[in-house]
Amino acid sequence: MAKLSERISGSPATYVGRNELINAAFEINQEGFGGGQPAANVYGYDMWRGDVLGTRIEQTVENTFALNGSYTISWVGGTGTADVNGVTGLSSGDTFTLTAAGNYSVIVPTDATFIKLEQGINQTPFSTQGTSIGAELVLCQRHYELVTGYDLSGFAFNAANLTTGGGFRTAKRIA
Repeated sequence: MAKLSERISGSPATYVGRNELINAAFEINQEGFGGGQPAANVYGYDMWRGDVLGTRIEQTVENTFALNGSYTISWVGGTGTADVNGVTGLSSGDTFTLTAAGNYSVIVPTDATFIKLEQGINQTPFSTQGTSIGAELVLCQRHYELVTGYDLSGFAFNAANLTTGGGFRTAKRIA
């Protein structure tokens, strides 16, 4: 298996069978989301938000490569269909052609889990994008990191002026 750094910056050839989605089993939940359907454009589990209609869940995939070719989408459970970058009405296990020059959207049923989007026409067993739960957390924290009071330090100049500072555990992506 490729190192995490290679998986983030490697070539597309290393990605066949690799899950393009982050937190596709909903194991990372920094905000403590209670489950169900998030409102439109509101995040629930890390990386997943309610779609624009508030009826399914959506993830924007960072496309660092010109991805063109055959892909397979699959999930467990879930009633309804998926849409990927404008290709609509996909059922679990469907293969389709993806053409994406930039970031793209993946929309799936709210009750789907173990979601996988992978290059190729063959559905392979579910895997996370990270090599462990810790690696998956790092991938999520590139986009969002819960900062608590323990992560901050500060100094009060007087009752009206306070300065604070802190650091992130994970380097953030460039928007």
